[in-house]
Amino acid sequence: MTGLDAEVTCAKLAAGLEKSMYDLAVVMIVKGGIGLVNPDQAADLYESMHSYLADAGISGVKVDVIHTLEYVSEDHGGRVQLAKRYYDGLSQSLKKNFGGSGLIASMEHCNDFFFLATKQISIGRVGDYFWFEDPNGDPMGVCWLQGVHMIHCSYNSLWQGQFIQPDWDMFQSDHLCAEFHAGSKAICGGPVYVGDKVRRHNFHLLRKLVLPDGTILKCQHYALPTRDCLFRTRYSMARPC
Repeated sequence: MTGLDAEVTCAKLAAGLEKSMYDLAVVMIVKGGIGLVNPDQAADLYESMHSYLADAGISGVKVDVIHTLEYVSEDHGGRVQLAKRYYDGLSQSLKKNFGGSGLIASMEHCNDFFFLATKQISIGRVGDYFWFEDPNGDPMGVCWLQGVHMIHCSYNSLWQGQFIQPDWDMFQSDHLCAEFHAGSKAICGGPVYVGDKVRRHNFHLLRKLVLPDGTILKCQHYALPTRDCLFRTRYSMARPC
């Protein structure tokens, strides 16, 4: 990726975001800054990475934390103009290198993505990350945290599923609640993938999710909350595990 005009840019948070919640990831971004390639070269950035991967036999990629473009948009025409350049470059590269839609989108819950990226991207994360445990401590136990993850995915699918294929995230097959996650992936209607550590695969469980040739049986529709619980407070209900 030589020849790209890039620099580390200070991240500036909107006052509302700064006051709404504390997030360690955001703290580190503000502390270290964001490496930003000149918007005029956004297409070159994606092409240089994706063409190399495609030549190596990779069939798709993941884009994460793309909403952070908003943090560095002030000197580049504002949020909308910067996002347009980057999403245009990303879309061009996807068409050329990954069949048009070979991409998983994560941390993309922003208007820029919904209005600009869905022109080409067909799959989007509908919940927070799979957390094997709460980094801030989980007073109600590991099982409760996994249930919250599934609740978020199902409720967000009700909205995001209107314009994108919901993605319920990966899971770890050796986790305490791995079977619970595997069951949710089997009915979610989206992709099934894992983030296992090396030599930590539970193949007995994973084989239940796929056919002998490695393909999956996909539901005709993505999973949704049932009508009787649409307006109930889910946090007060029984734990899932």
